[in-house]
Amino acid sequence: MKYDNLRAFEKHLTAASPDHFSQLYMLISKDSFALQSALDSLKKTLIQVPATQAVLETPSQEKIAQELNTLSLFANRHLVIVQGIEKLSKPTTEYLISYFSNPSTTVFLILTASSLARNTKLYKEAEKHGIMLDIAELKPWEKEKVLQQWIVETVAAQGKNITAQVAHYLIKHVTNDQTQLNLEIEKLMCYTIDRKEITLQDVIAITSAINLENVWQLGEAIFQRDANSALRISKALLNDGVAFLALLRQVRNQLQTQLQVCCILANGGNQQQITEHFPYMRGKILEKHVQQAQNYGKQKCISAMIKVDDVEMLAKSSGASPDLLADMLITQVIR
Repeated sequence: MKYDNLRAFEKHLTAASPDHFSQLYMLISKDSFALQSALDSLKKTLIQVPATQAVLETPSQEKIAQELNTLSLFANRHLVIVQGIEKLSKPTTEYLISYFSNPSTTVFLILTASSLARNTKLYKEAEKHGIMLDIAELKPWEKEKVLQQWIVETVAAQGKNITAQVAHYLIKHVTNDQTQLNLEIEKLMCYTIDRKEITLQDVIAITSAINLENVWQLGEAIFQRDANSALRISKALLNDGVAFLALLRQVRNQLQTQLQVCCILANGGNQQQITEHFPYMRGKILEKHVQQAQNYGKQKCISAMIKVDDVEMLAKSSGASPDLLADMLITQVIR
């Protein structure tokens, strides 16, 4: 049986507990936070049954076989977690496939991967014999909606309230990385320890948001292909102490938003549909986004986002100065 989202997978686990667990689970997601969340939920549910566990990172066939055949004197079940199965050798993969059809009744085998082709025998056999969670990679605008709901629910679970609008601000102007968002939420919970509501003022006060007015100006210069203005604004932001990676994150967010506007228009959508996706886009703001989408274009948005990723990798792996990286970024997304 296969699930494509964490919520449905967790409902299955609740229904299966405690007497109808599978001996085999496979978890797949390119989002490391989502993958870890799924693994944590699964372990928490399974460990209701007394169990020991072993975590193996791309192990050999011999190591996997050793753990699968381990009998514990102190627990009824043994959890064997094999991470990074997409990197396993062919003999090890074949061993696992043969194991699926005749698993040990005292072992829970959990396999995780960042990605695994659906046409592989390992994927097909795991789906046939076990329970699979294969979380599809979301489009940027889909991810925003999921993260917005997750922020509201995460804050509510800790006894506080945050509006969808404030959650949206947090995603758009601070980060859309779920691991980092989790840290920002923790800071906000501490900052508002004596209050039940997390407000926009709290987010602005405690998070690492940057000068949004200048960032929006930078985005407009990029979409207008105004290289001189974009270079001047980016240098000013860096001189004001903005970290290059934070600047890069905001440029990526603007490109993702513009790409969605382009997609809506390309699919025959109208301005009302754009406003339904982005409630703040009304009047002149909406007209400006539509004009920018028409001038910059869908394919340019896609290629520019790829360039942003390339520059980010260079920033993390080289000693290049922020000024040089900013110049490279602007040149590549405007060209």
